[in-house]
This record gives sequence, C-alpha cells and structure tokens, in this order.
Amino acid sequence: MLELSQGRRVCVPVTVRCSNRLVGGPEAVLVIDDTALPKKGTHSVGVGPQYAGALGKNTNCQTLVSLTLAKDEVPIPIVLRLFLPDAWIKDPERLRRARVPEAFWTERSKSEIALTELQRVMQAGVSFGAVVADAGYSISAPFRQALSALGLLWAVGAVRISDALEQNAFRQIRRTCANLLN
Repeated sequence: MLELSQGRRVCVPVTVRCSNRLVGGPEAVLVIDDTALPKKGTHSVGVGPQYAGALGKNTNCQTLVSLTLAKDEVPIPIVLRLFLPDAWIKDPERLRRARVPEAFWTERSKSEIALTELQRVMQAGVSFGAVVADAGYSISAPFRQALSALGLLWAVGAVRISDALEQNAFRQIRRTCANLLN
C-alpha cells in the first residue's frame, strides 16, 4: 500500500513495482499513448464511434489511455485506463447498467486521464528520465504545462498547425540528448 495525502491509501500493483525494478531509472522513458480496440457491438463499456489511430479513421471502438515504462528495447505497459466518450458520460442509466463506478461518471479528456495516471505512478515511486507522448496529446496546452509544472523532461509529437510546439519539442530533445551524452 502507498499512503497518499489526506490519509488515502492506494494499492500499487505488483506490475508497477516490478516494472520499475526491471527498467526504471534515469535512462527510462515513460511513453503516454492511447490504443483503440475496434468493436462490433454497443454494449462493451466505453464503446462508440471514436478515432482509431491504427486504422486511421473514426470507427466503433473502445479507447484505452496507456502509460508504458521503457528502456533500451524493453517496453513494459504499466497503466491502461478506459476513456469514456461523451455519449457514455451523458447517459447515467447506461453507466449504471454497465456498473461503471460513479467516480468515473465525469467528463475527462485523454490528456486529463494521462496526467492523473502519471501523477499516480510518480507517487508510487516509478523512476524515469523523460516523458514522451504522441501528437494527440500535444494539442492540449494544459497537458504540456502540467508536464513542465511537474518538473519533467518531456517531448510530444507535434501536429503541423503548431510551430511553437515543434520548437519546444526540439529544444527538449536536444536538451535530453545533451544530458545523456554528458
């Protein structure tokens, strides 16, 4: 168990602790991404029309926000958290029938889910030298600002519409490379 503020306790899964022992450390990178699971039906929790990057289109799927601890050629997924689209959040009866805990009935973006889980793994003592995320996360200024506020070295994929993001990402990458070479 891990003691958090206000006397709350949280169970740290064995996989998180073992992953940290195996690949954690200053050379490790925490990779934030999301994964779409295509679905045919409508009853699986969180299923609905959403963008699936692997398919390159909107399709009926579930989306999971993932955090993966990686070093060298060894990636270990440590967090998978289900994203609930608006159609689910706005249908309390559907949430109740699916037995989704009420704590998850509020609208949260993938970036907000990722930040919550990032802070949770940091509180659990997971060690990494940098955070990387795909371009889907780079469009969220609060996400990027939170990474900086946490004192993390980070780089995110850049979408073509944002030259400022590309410049920041390149500065972060150059700084990371310089630190690793020294």
